[in-house]
Amino acid sequence: MEVLSPPSSFDVIITAPHVCLIQKEIDRSCDYGTNRFAAGIRSAVEDMATTKLFITDIARMDCDTNRVRCRRVSLMRRLLTKELKRQQRERQGKFLLFDIHSFGGGGKAFGLKSGHEPDVVLLYLSSNMALADVLTDSLSLNRVRAAPLFGSSENDIMVEASNRGGYAVLIEFREETKVTDDIFQRTLLAIQQTVKRMNDAVFRSQK
Repeated sequence: MEVLSPPSSFDVIITAPHVCLIQKEIDRSCDYGTNRFAAGIRSAVEDMATTKLFITDIARMDCDTNRVRCRRVSLMRRLLTKELKRQQRERQGKFLLFDIHSFGGGGKAFGLKSGHEPDVVLLYLSSNMALADVLTDSLSLNRVRAAPLFGSSENDIMVEASNRGGYAVLIEFREETKVTDDIFQRTLLAIQQTVKRMNDAVFRSQK
């Protein structure tokens, strides 16, 4: 039986379950821009970690691949489940998962008070507060307005990742901002810093 060495850093998994596979005018529920956002995050951290990117293969109007009922319908979700099981088995769940989305209509969509218009909304589960706290702090240091909120157990990718022992956070980018490129670059820097800080906090303590 092969003896696996304990991991010395986090792997990074990036998911984009609501990419617009057809025109936004037809599938109004899809998340505009998330293909670009997810690819940008992978590029930003691939020199720091082993990365894997999972993009939906089914239009959201046909089946929402961030819901448990689509785990077996979607090839993307079946491949993701296989990878999360491998992470749990071979790497003791030492992975970070960034689930990428976008939103329009402002902060009211998340129940935020009028006038509170974040650039980025973070949704997380109670078991993933460590990652959410570090990312929120890194975003603040990079002058990105972030709103961290408890997420719903219906966000099945986060749930599945957490159940496999990983740290997961859902990141919602604001679609209509006029400074998307600037905010996105600062967000990428914050994510890089977050991966480094999580590695330092977890793996330095093991040495």
